[in-house]
Amino acid sequence: MSESTLPTPSPDLLALHGLLARWRHARTFTFVDTRFDGARFLDMWHAWRSDDARYDRLHVIAVGTLRDLDAPPADADLARVWPMRVPGVHRLEFDAGRVTLTLAIGDRDDTGNMLSKLWARADAFHLDASTLTDARRLAKSLARIAGDGTTVSATADANLRDALRASGFECDEASDASNATLSARFAPRWRVRRHEPPLAIDAANRGDTRKAIVVGAGLAGCAMTSRLASRGWRVTLIDRHAQPARDASGNPAGVFHPIV
Repeated sequence: MSESTLPTPSPDLLALHGLLARWRHARTFTFVDTRFDGARFLDMWHAWRSDDARYDRLHVIAVGTLRDLDAPPADADLARVWPMRVPGVHRLEFDAGRVTLTLAIGDRDDTGNMLSKLWARADAFHLDASTLTDARRLAKSLARIAGDGTTVSATADANLRDALRASGFECDEASDASNATLSARFAPRWRVRRHEPPLAIDAANRGDTRKAIVVGAGLAGCAMTSRLASRGWRVTLIDRHAQPARDASGNPAGVFHPIV
């Protein structure tokens, strides 16, 4: 996508989460949206690309349902890589893999259930008003993948405010009075036991590269090779055939269910 086709970033989105200051200090900045919005994603992409002091990667995770895949977005580059209408985890990559959009698509409108399946460490959350059906469950799901200082923006809601506070978030007192936008930050008063997801390897700065051998160039082997390479590994892929997917993975039905 050419830079001229990206929209001007929303100042509200940048200010609510302090994105410009925060993603300059994180190798990968992860933003979780509880309802996919193509315009919001393009806003963030533009802001990240326009910031010369940004760090390495931007990862946007958006939860949605099959309805969100019914029609490709108007943006040509998003439409070109738009996934099939099937539930599961769809990963779309842009800017040579430095910007990633992960769509976590459920077969029904159950944001809490989809969030509970994610293995990530989020730096910021945006909560869509339509996902606030079970505030307590939603807040617990956010706390599970939140890091220290993770920020939240949402439509102000008394039940959500109480649920966030019970799950370790500090809510901005100003948002109590405005009754428009709720802002919060993850700062639990208790010690949180976390199992951190794997991080990308900073091969350029470390001076060493991890190596791996993957046996089999089917769907699983190629997917594993792709993921390792994106994290800085040097991978040797071995297969008995001259081309990939020459055995069972050559069956087109194998791509129908992109579930990790």
